[in-house]
Amino acid sequence: MQDVGPYKSMPTAGGTATTLGMNVWFGLATTGTKVVFNDNYVAGGGGGAGGQGDLEAADTATSAAPKVLASLADANFYLNKAKDKIVYGWSAQTSDSAGVWVIPAP
Repeated sequence: MQDVGPYKSMPTAGGTATTLGMNVWFGLATTGTKVVFNDNYVAGGGGGAGGQGDLEAADTATSAAPKVLASLADANFYLNKAKDKIVYGWSAQTSDSAGVWVIPAP
């Protein structure tokens, strides 16, 4: 898996980096100190052409563990312009849950 690895945050004032995920395809900043990312990436997994992973969110200003927003989501996801909504696909199985979803960004 090329270009997949740990996803870390670090205070701008310095200090120790915090690992948010270990097998992350990519992540995006939402608002303030919050980020969304896809951990547990599997290339070619599920029905998504780009693979799949668990869509997670974290507030980098806290020590709280990341929150799973969607398990086995298609790897590529997007934010709206205001960065308060996440658009992602889910095609891990053929079911009523398959499709394009929009959820609030934490």
